[in-house]
Amino acid sequence: MPPPPSNSPSPGGRSALRTWALPVVLNLAVGVVAVVPLAFLWFFLANFPLAALGLTSREPTENDGMLPWALVMVPM
Repeated sequence: MPPPPSNSPSPGGRSALRTWALPVVLNLAVGVVAVVPLAFLWFFLANFPLAALGLTSREPTENDGMLPWALVMVPM
């Protein structure tokens, strides 16, 4: 068997840290950004389709209708 290439990252070395840094940073950034659309999606689902099915109760102060939510949810 031939020996491994000399430029391969060592399992516990500094290059292993560099290998994991970009995916970890990207996952944290996308995860933080994804909180807002997921919150909007849950609020929409809880107030309109799930409330119509009787699975949740509507927010009593939500009286604008579905148009504002359609304008927010479609671009997202």
